[in-house]
Amino acid sequence: MTNSLKYFAILILIILIAIIYYFLPINILGQPLACINSQCFNLEIAQTSKERQQGLMHRTILPTKNGMLFVFPESRLLKFWMKDTLIPLDIIYIQNNQITEIYKNVQPCQVTNCPNYPSGVANNMALEINAGLSQKFDINVGQTITINQ
Repeated sequence: MTNSLKYFAILILIILIAIIYYFLPINILGQPLACINSQCFNLEIAQTSKERQQGLMHRTILPTKNGMLFVFPESRLLKFWMKDTLIPLDIIYIQNNQITEIYKNVQPCQVTNCPNYPSGVANNMALEINAGLSQKFDINVGQTITINQ
């Protein structure tokens, strides 16, 4: 096999791995997963104050089957906004692994006074996924979310 064929084969393999990672929830190297209705999302966990404050700000893409889970040390009323977030999202509020509220198709905000998306009840987690996925996967209030860390 010539060097150019070897490089081409490696390139194809890298592209296939990237496509699989982008479209399928794969627990790579023990990456946490959140599953709702048999739909699973690879998770980034934001559990420190700094990580929660940063969230998904300034990101231009979130792979289809990925999300960010915001974990709070205690249940409380939560309030999210989309300041400096560049991609539309669904915000799913969670209390003790049960979905309490969903804001669908929340749009990016690049101005100073961005709208807030408050939870109506105390929650200990929130999950952000790409806009439209909660509708596409029939994710609703009252459903259980399973988180494997």
